[in-house]
Amino acid sequence: MPEQLMDISRAKQFLDDRETDGYIWHLIEVGRAAEIWVSGSPYITSLMVVEKKERPNQSDADICIEADSKKELLDLLSVLDPSKRYFAILSREWMFPVFDNELDAASLGGRNHYGLVREDFNPLSHHPVLEFSADDRTLIEKISVDEDMELTLRFFDWTSKSFGIVEDDQLVAYTCTWESGDEREIVWVYTRSDKCRQGYGTSIASATAEYIFQNGGKKVTAAADWDNIGSMRIWEKLGFHREGVTAFYLFQKPEPIESG
Repeated sequence: MPEQLMDISRAKQFLDDRETDGYIWHLIEVGRAAEIWVSGSPYITSLMVVEKKERPNQSDADICIEADSKKELLDLLSVLDPSKRYFAILSREWMFPVFDNELDAASLGGRNHYGLVREDFNPLSHHPVLEFSADDRTLIEKISVDEDMELTLRFFDWTSKSFGIVEDDQLVAYTCTWESGDEREIVWVYTRSDKCRQGYGTSIASATAEYIFQNGGKKVTAAADWDNIGSMRIWEKLGFHREGVTAFYLFQKPEPIESG
């Protein structure tokens, strides 16, 4: 348990005071993480804290929260160390105004989540798309923008299937998937900056979804940052439906938090 991130005695008292049906302390061995689970009919309330080795957002840890009321949310936050800064990952929209207006958290944007089933799919591929192999890594290494090259190589090495559009021996567009059972995710779409708004992103995303459906996938999922209008338009043109949202906040707990 990363004691510098959670005061264990206060967290245990938190559980004891609520006379819960049971609880599990869980320490993840890969990295440093702690979870507090409160099982109470009919819902499970939880807070997960993951300590960060790197601090790109100047936070000490990531927190994920599952709660069904403002009181549960504030109760869970009460166990956090007020001297630490947390990167909060929220998937319940009712929590957003609590962080915005009552906790004085700094909004860092968010992400829309989309889903597509076969009967809603609207294929729109106008460019030839290639299925990539390990030999195609050299095409990614030629991407001129360092940040895009680094991210694309990371996804190429990490994910299960990759696809590209190549013109004049140069990578124009790229995408990759993460496969898990019947539901598979398109996790990264890259389009060369001088080829944006010319249909390349739509073509390669469409071909990737088609591959998934033809190879046992029942559903395709994808995401787009709130400020990425181009990606949202691609998913919507292909027939994806918005299914959820995630917001990100930089947060430091005031002392004390009143749950009301």
